[in-house]
This record gives sequence, C-alpha cells and structure tokens, in this order.
Amino acid sequence: MWADPFIIDVDGLLIGVRTTLELDGPLRDALEPLLRPDIVDGPVNYSLNAATDDRSFHVLYWGGCIAVRTRDPARLAAGLAAHLGGHAEPPALVRLHASGAVRPDGSVALLPSLTNPGPLDRRLRAAGCALIDAPYVDIDPATLEVVGHAPSLAPGVVSALAAALAPLPSGDPEPLTSPARRRLAVLALPRPLDAGPGAVVHRLLQLVPVADRANALPALAELARRIPAEPLDGDLTRTVAVLRGG
Repeated sequence: MWADPFIIDVDGLLIGVRTTLELDGPLRDALEPLLRPDIVDGPVNYSLNAATDDRSFHVLYWGGCIAVRTRDPARLAAGLAAHLGGHAEPPALVRLHASGAVRPDGSVALLPSLTNPGPLDRRLRAAGCALIDAPYVDIDPATLEVVGHAPSLAPGVVSALAAALAPLPSGDPEPLTSPARRRLAVLALPRPLDAGPGAVVHRLLQLVPVADRANALPALAELARRIPAEPLDGDLTRTVAVLRGG
C-alpha cells in the first residue's frame, strides 16, 4: 500500500515522491534536506515500491514507466539518487530521452528509453553489460561522448538514501555505473534505418524535447555521420547482441 506522497525541491524543481508504508519514514528522513512540507498537493513523479522478500523486485517508477527494477538495494538507491538529481539542464550538451548500456569495454550503446527494462536488463547483465540508471542520456557534441553526472542533490543525501534502503531484502549484487565520460559506440534505433543518415537523424530527433530540436540538429547530424547505427526489431536476442557488440 502506498503512503501519502510528499514533495522535494531539487535546485528549484519540485518532484513528487511516494513509497510503500514501511519505507515512508526512512525515505523521508533520507530526503529531509530537500523536503517541502509547505506544499501538500502536486503530481507524483516517482513511486518506489519496495519488495518484502528477496525473491521479488524493488521497482522505481518514473510516471507510468519502470525506471529501475532490481533485487539489489544498492542499485535501487543509486538509481533513485540518479533520477531525483538528474533533471538539471546540462550546459553545452545534447539531452536525449534515451537509455544507455555500458559494454564490457566501457563504451556505451544508445537505445530508446525503455518503459519496462526488466527482461532486457537481465539479459544484458548476463552478457556483461549494465544499463545506465538515469532519466536521460547526455552527449557532448564536441567529443561524441556520453556524459554521466553525479546526482545534483544536497550534501549527504546520496549516502542517506543508500543507508535508508540498505536494510531492504537483497538478492545478488548488480553492476552499478559510476558517473563518467564514455565513448559512444553505436546507435541502436528502431527500424527503418536503411534510408541513410537522414533516417538516423529523424530517429534521434524523436528523442529530443521539441523545444530543443532545432539547436540539437547539427550535433545529431554529426552523430549520424560518425557513429554506426544498428536497427532494432524487437527480438531480445538480437538486441542484446547489438548492444553488447564485439
């Protein structure tokens, strides 16, 4: 059962959060520096459903989509911090509503955002890859690198979240992706891509907020020219092979 939602303030951005009754107190305590008790109404942006046994999944929802699905409380805490503290506008970077998979060699495969990453996430981990648990993928147009950010949260909040979620039921540890600059290796995008770079640019534009598309167009054209693109067709085995590479 959900507890009553509450509002936090992250650099002026108001975010509605709710969780299960058992976790409500510890989560509010961890987020105390960000709480806005003076605001009682607002949309619920993030919902954290904590599992009650080690066979079930902890799930973080962003709106109606699954952002993180894991049995590892450490990954859950890191993903929650990345999402709550990952909405600040990045200067001089191209922001995509997308996901990224870190390959065994440390490079990144870009793919569209996932509404339910569970089945793909499990197979990617078995293949030595790790999904980046973050709300967006930011790309440096000068270097064509994926830029990972530390959560923009008040001092101590990240460690407080880890401590608050650590007592949750735990399965096997899962890989965490630390904030870093990583080489962008491949653009894994829905079909059709056989019309050349123009089709790739069109697919990439769909991942950019409408208001930013005109400014992002030159960088996306350079991405399409320099980064190989591979089509996705919904087959999980082939998708894992494309994302893993090599």
